[in-house]
Amino acid sequence: MTPGGRIRVLVTDDSAFMRTVLGDIISAVPDMEVAGKARNGPDALEKIARLRPHVVTMDVEMPGMDGLQTLRSIMETSPLPVIMISGRTGHGTETTIRALESGAFDFIRKPSGQDPGELVQMAQELQDKIRLAFSSIAVLPGMEEVLQERVPGSVFSLPSGGFDLLLIAASTGGPQTLARLMPGFSSEFPAPVVIVQHMPKDFTRSFAERLDQISGLSVMEARDGMPLAPGVAVVAPGGVHLELEGKKGSIKCVLRDSPSRNYVKPSADVLFSSAARIPGVVSAGLILTGMGRDGTEGAKELRERGGFVIAESRETAVVYGMPRVAAESGAVDRVLPLHLMAGDLAEMFPPGGKK
Repeated sequence: MTPGGRIRVLVTDDSAFMRTVLGDIISAVPDMEVAGKARNGPDALEKIARLRPHVVTMDVEMPGMDGLQTLRSIMETSPLPVIMISGRTGHGTETTIRALESGAFDFIRKPSGQDPGELVQMAQELQDKIRLAFSSIAVLPGMEEVLQERVPGSVFSLPSGGFDLLLIAASTGGPQTLARLMPGFSSEFPAPVVIVQHMPKDFTRSFAERLDQISGLSVMEARDGMPLAPGVAVVAPGGVHLELEGKKGSIKCVLRDSPSRNYVKPSADVLFSSAARIPGVVSAGLILTGMGRDGTEGAKELRERGGFVIAESRETAVVYGMPRVAAESGAVDRVLPLHLMAGDLAEMFPPGGKK
């Protein structure tokens, strides 16, 4: 919360009804207020310049200048956290994925209108994400140097070759982070890649399809029983856990509808732990942007079995939560900004596998 004030939110939606609903949700808590309401993209841009909100909510599908176009204009002219309000149609899902790539902080789905409990859930989710979005623009400088000193081997040691899998964990901010990371992979990458991105089940397939378009890897949503292969990346489906089973050289995906872990499903801890249990398999892990602590316990297990884990630094993480907890818990070997990870991965996964 701002000193002596509240988080100021601009609500943007072409529906007067939704503007009222969202405004009431925001006004219902004492630490935030509605700075203004905009009925379309141009109206939002004018009010951002005039009202100076801390956070913007943005309807994905609006006539004329839609939410994606408005978001891109915001990011070019006056960047600030934008939470997309997504419908449940296929087109809305695809546009939301592109918005997340383009810099949107996060998204929530509009309630279907059939279940009164959905509105209550949406209200809590929106309030939580507004607070998180605001906190993301108020980071403390200087912490990165302190953390680097706490991480053993963060400067002096980097293994070269010998890894069988690359496992990636991401949450809030993950789509835009992965959109920057994945184009650096070629089809000749010598190991399978497995991604857990915290995202609802209606979105992970579109997300995988989008990553497939921008990466040299073949990217697809994981299916139960699907074998892993070098040069192929799989994305854990939303709403279930993705585990790995098998043996070195023959690993398959197993989907389980077991209870949430760390309040999420899929969970990076579940994925990492399952990989650590496969005899003879050594994995490298990346813990990228996101809130919470998912990935920390699984990363410890990977390292106990010879794995190597890199956490994204505060410098580039949209939300410095998951990587911070992992680093402070001693679960990682190295803390790096996103743009330096490609060099490390190239050394850890040389062409042809082991050096």
